[in-house]
Amino acid sequence: MTKLSILLLFLGVWLLASTHNVIGQTKAREVGVLMLVKPDRPQLQGLRDELKETGYIDGRNLRLDMRQLRSAEELRSLAKEFVKHNVHVVVTTGNVETEVAKQIIRQLPIVFMPASDPISAGFVKSFARPGTNLTGIALIRDLDSYGKQLEVFKETVPSLSKLAVLYDARANASPYAQGLGQLKKVASRLFIAIDERPIREIWEAEKAVASLSKNTVDGVFVLCSSLFGSGPEAIIARAIERKLPLFSCSWTHQGALVSFALDLYQVGRRGGWYVTRILNGAKPADLPVEVPLRYELTINLKTANAIGLEIPATVLQRADKVIR
Repeated sequence: MTKLSILLLFLGVWLLASTHNVIGQTKAREVGVLMLVKPDRPQLQGLRDELKETGYIDGRNLRLDMRQLRSAEELRSLAKEFVKHNVHVVVTTGNVETEVAKQIIRQLPIVFMPASDPISAGFVKSFARPGTNLTGIALIRDLDSYGKQLEVFKETVPSLSKLAVLYDARANASPYAQGLGQLKKVASRLFIAIDERPIREIWEAEKAVASLSKNTVDGVFVLCSSLFGSGPEAIIARAIERKLPLFSCSWTHQGALVSFALDLYQVGRRGGWYVTRILNGAKPADLPVEVPLRYELTINLKTANAIGLEIPATVLQRADKVIR
């Protein structure tokens, strides 16, 4: 065999190996999402946009499995399906989803976006070194933040004196029960009476708001959790029908009056950053948990007009976003 023949042979083998590597690299990656929220929520759009910008395009080299679920049992079933199919990354959108993932998914990487106090919840060992198969965005609300939200609501609606508070009363939602306790302390200082409305299923929230009127309360406050993310439109519609101001979980673009919360779209973008790093070879245990610090005040003037409420000029001036 001549030197030229040998050279051509080696070149052919190299080209074959290179082609094989490219094919392997272009095989679609699978990312499964465990969520009780709707697929159109801002954090999920942020996730999609970040993945697209980093080269992972759904339907081309990425399979993004997003199915809106309605119960913990459905979450468990889908988590087992993700394990069976050995998806590359699992994304969760709240504490309930993350707890289910932690219980069932032992080996696959999990990215939460966000999770409330993930150290206390047992999701990670520390923020700097998670040390488990989970990492992501932490929603750390010291109890004072709940009081701050109520203060913002009172500034927005100065006549507020009796408030219906909807909160997640499921067994694994203890952070929200603690938030209710802090809310009641601040309410007492602001001379606001609290009408507690414990919620375990999303339909109960709509029913609770439908039972209210301006004769019974001056406003509605939703203590945010993933439970409420699965169906905010009905809650918002009932509040507007009854001319009741609604303080919400970043629902102002859907019609709630006011929110003072994280920018969920940016939370999704950062969640996508974690997913990309893991798809490229990083391990969750080595990716520090991030804590967003900036909250945005958003006012929906359309809703204010619809319920006949005049927003104080001082509140509008310091709002980060005003929907007109």
